[in-house]
Amino acid sequence: MGDEFDHQLSVTGRVRARGQSVAPGQSRDDPFAPWRLRDTMTASAMVRTLKSKILPRIASAFRSGLGSAVPRCEPSAEHVAHLVNLVLGTDDDAPAAFVAGLRAQGASEDAILLQLLASAARRLGRMWEADTIDFASVTIGVSRLQRLLHHCAGHNLDDGSAGGAASALLATSPGDQHSFGLFIAAEYFRRAGWHLHIAPMATRADLSGLVAEQWFDVAGFSVSSDRALDDLAGDIAALRQHSCNRQLGVMLGGQMVRERPGIAATVGADMVSLDVTIAARHATALLEVIKDRSKLNNNKR
Repeated sequence: MGDEFDHQLSVTGRVRARGQSVAPGQSRDDPFAPWRLRDTMTASAMVRTLKSKILPRIASAFRSGLGSAVPRCEPSAEHVAHLVNLVLGTDDDAPAAFVAGLRAQGASEDAILLQLLASAARRLGRMWEADTIDFASVTIGVSRLQRLLHHCAGHNLDDGSAGGAASALLATSPGDQHSFGLFIAAEYFRRAGWHLHIAPMATRADLSGLVAEQWFDVAGFSVSSDRALDDLAGDIAALRQHSCNRQLGVMLGGQMVRERPGIAATVGADMVSLDVTIAARHATALLEVIKDRSKLNNNKR
């Protein structure tokens, strides 16, 4: 192709050169003559060059980049079942070693939190409800999952954040024994810079005392069943009554909220969040709504 290309350039150059006038003092053989600076490559030659030279190089570079990437590992149902067996077993170190292996295979932190740990906690809950394991085994299993969660996060979830950050009280709904999802939510709130107080399985009196003594911008409840929705409505009313923040925002999350997103109005909450990974963003948006509503009310006075 190189000889054909060179021939075309020289022929085209001669043709164009004949039609050009030569400036005074300038030779036709001058390499800087205007006609020699023009692009003499035809469209067909350009297409052939792209197909034979450029595109193959791009494709080769792309394949090379893909080959050097770390394969992404997505935790599967088999991984979840295996982890459940490990946290119910006798080897305290086995669960952490298993998770470390998945991370080494390319599993992301979010995949570990949501697709592996949270799924394992739900599986433990179903096993307990089906009476295939006893409460002591569930307690041990969930405790080990929580240690894995702390290890993955690399910190204590209750350590809060820098002063001046918004604060949230995160709790389970009344009588709810499934608290692991609460710790998953707490991790995403912490990443977003929130100061946290986590109160799994707290009573109404416990929660009322907390909000009376400490300032919280938002209270969030994890709701996994509809067994105690009436009690949850009472808890929310008590929080609003006793809170030192008279404009406390209340939001709901959890499995039951995903199944029945309209329950917020039923129990007196301000909003629901269907995605734990962006629940903190929803909470921030709720604070903005409360702030705007407060300004509007003050202007009306």
